[in-house]
Amino acid sequence: MQLTLPQHYIVKTQENISYYFFLNNDKEICYQVFNENNFLAKNEILVKEITVDFSVTINSSNEIHLICITKVGNLLYYIGSDNGWHHKLLFKLDVRSNIYRYLLLFIENNYVHIFCVKTNLLNPIVSSIEHMYWNEKNFHRSTVASYLPGKYPSSYQVQIDQLNNIHIIYKVLYKNN
Repeated sequence: MQLTLPQHYIVKTQENISYYFFLNNDKEICYQVFNENNFLAKNEILVKEITVDFSVTINSSNEIHLICITKVGNLLYYIGSDNGWHHKLLFKLDVRSNIYRYLLLFIENNYVHIFCVKTNLLNPIVSSIEHMYWNEKNFHRSTVASYLPGKYPSSYQVQIDQLNNIHIIYKVLYKNN
């Protein structure tokens, strides 16, 4: 089970242990572990870098996955649980020229899917939805759609159906609507 709020995530394991992920005042990613009786068992800082955005999910093997973009543009990937976390740098994003927001993470059939909205600072009226995915061997990155979001880019929704088709809903500006 997963509950999502902006910059807050709650995931619950099969053992009924809850993980609450959030940004602290220093923009570091912290997490709290609550046992099966909902008592606080642990309070830790996971990412000690200034974080712009992050997303968390849990897979069918009961592993927690976290992806984040740091202020310097590092796309970091964490996998693990309270027993231990492994992490690696996936990609270096160009944060000097672009704004990245609305990060989403999906795990499906041994593929890790990452979605985000990228807006170029020189042309802020055009945004694009980026899709990055890999299977521990190959890393792919593509632009799903470029669009005019209006004055402020809005979030979007992504779902993967039982046939592994990816469905994306997003809002665009069309003739002032």
